[in-house]
Amino acid sequence: MALSSWGSPKRIPLIQENEISSLLDEITRKGKIRGINFVSIVPRAAEKPEGSLLRVLPLELEIKSSYKSVGIFLGQLQNVENGFLRLKNLQIEPDGSNPAHVSARVTLDVYLSN
Repeated sequence: MALSSWGSPKRIPLIQENEISSLLDEITRKGKIRGINFVSIVPRAAEKPEGSLLRVLPLELEIKSSYKSVGIFLGQLQNVENGFLRLKNLQIEPDGSNPAHVSARVTLDVYLSN
């Protein structure tokens, strides 16, 4: 259990590994609203880090958009309804084909129920 900003308990929504497609749908829907171009989405094998009670499934995203849109999109991921995510890695560089855009590689950890 985590505390919400108001101090009352908030249930953390964990999903099963076979429910990943609904989470991917939600992530891409949020991104498309912000003008995010998804170059690739690659789910990796789920793992249970040493000392952790939960399994983690890494998602690797490659996206392109404006710097502002990428930031807004990443901020919106804290409010996904179909899972609990953690931003693990972020690399941003200028998009060589469009000076108004950036290319970003993002690794998200999706926490899975056992």
